Amino acid sequence: MPADIMEKNSSSPVAATPASVNTTPDKPKTASEHRKSSRHSKLEKADILEMTVKHLRNLQRAQMTAALSTDPSVLGKYRAGFSECMNEVTRFLSTCEGVNTERAVLSD
Repeated sequence: MPADIMEKNSSSPVAATPASVNTTPDKPKTASEHRKSSRHSKLEKADILEMTVKHLRNLQRAQMTAALSTDPSVLGKYRAGFSECMNEVTRFLSTCEGVNTERAVLSD
């Protein structure tokens, strides 16, 4: 193959270099250098949990926004369901000995 023919097998920038050019690879990285530079470096469990909580909150927010845009009464239904649940829990706890079921004022 002539030296002036360009490789065209790939869409990478390297493919535009002449086929006859030999490049020497950089010095291999040590395992610790590879881990430090890796996009997928090991995350701490706390970081993963924090990212998960943020993702789920964003997902819930997006779902609520979508639901409100399709049915404006969704928020009222949510509040009614929450109040019903709170009343049921209060009724249950009132049957338990030693549990104070006085209602606390919840602010929005």
